[in-house]
Amino acid sequence: RFTRYHALKLWRLLAPGLLIWATVNLTENAAHRAPLLQNLAGLLTFTANFFKQPHLHQIEGPWWFFSLIMQLYVFYRIFLYRKGNLPLIIFTILCVTLQLGLVTWGGERQEWLNYMRYNFPGSMLPFAAGIVMARYGVIFSWKQAIISLLVVISGCFNACIWTIAPLFVVLSALLLTRIGGYFRQAMEWLGRLSAIIFVVHPL
Repeated sequence: RFTRYHALKLWRLLAPGLLIWATVNLTENAAHRAPLLQNLAGLLTFTANFFKQPHLHQIEGPWWFFSLIMQLYVFYRIFLYRKGNLPLIIFTILCVTLQLGLVTWGGERQEWLNYMRYNFPGSMLPFAAGIVMARYGVIFSWKQAIISLLVVISGCFNACIWTIAPLFVVLSALLLTRIGGYFRQAMEWLGRLSAIIFVVHPL
């Protein structure tokens, strides 16, 4: 039931924009019809990210992200739901360590790091942070936001810091919750539309 609910939720967002995009591309690129149909099937079944073809994901625009979200939903339900904090900590450390190992010793095999980032291990750190915040609430300070922003900027110049930067993107963005007035109202309105904008903007 959990998986079906979230799959339907994602399909309602994914299918309309993706089918419009596919119709246009199938019409204009008849010579590439077979791979386009294969990729379309993979995206609609949330399996596209398992195939080691990052160039195809780039062609498909942002829709690979729905497969990643579905992976995290399923992973959470199987390994983290009502399991306490220990499994969350262990899996997060394993995923981050694996990425750091690929950054440090991957050499010419950086395509594996790219592959991981299209799948749940690459997003495990910010996902775990979201779970912790949902369980225990958010502890926020301006000092935390400034330090987090500096870590994010540092990640632009260091591959190892870049690996953990998504967590600090989340932490630095929390300062927006302290802004009130018309700006907050505008951001809340935009937030309600963000999923639709994300889906249709490649069209």
